[in-house]
Amino acid sequence: INLCLSLGLAGTAQDAAARAQVLLVDMVAGALTDGKSGAQPTEREKLPKTLHRNARLAHLQDLYMELIRGDEGADALAGVALAYQEPLDAAIKAELSVSASMLEWLPVLHDLLTEQLVVDRWPSGAPLRDFLGFASGEDPPECFPEALELRHALSVH
Repeated sequence: INLCLSLGLAGTAQDAAARAQVLLVDMVAGALTDGKSGAQPTEREKLPKTLHRNARLAHLQDLYMELIRGDEGADALAGVALAYQEPLDAAIKAELSVSASMLEWLPVLHDLLTEQLVVDRWPSGAPLRDFLGFASGEDPPECFPEALELRHALSVH
């Protein structure tokens, strides 16, 4: 999924719009063969039949959101502590523009929410990007505005 996000969102808006209609099975099969020309029939057969028929790169976010719901079918984010569920105010919404680099951090944000923010032990006024950097073991992502705080974590997700 991360590979598809990277490939699907790179380039110009016109390129991205064209790639949005690419069958997801073609992107995944290409990844399974490490970019070799065409996927082997056995590799393509490993993929669910639904991917062969209708799933396009434009459906990737919805597919991802379904995958992160818990195995039990309940929303995996239901256990996030109330301190981290504050809505975004108008000023922060105006400053926030979703970019490809922000989408790359979605899995890290999801893990942070479901593993660390289920208990109210971290300062809700701390910058969200600092915690994302800590959770990933990398530098804090500059693509997140400084105004986003830990209290907005669920709303940002």
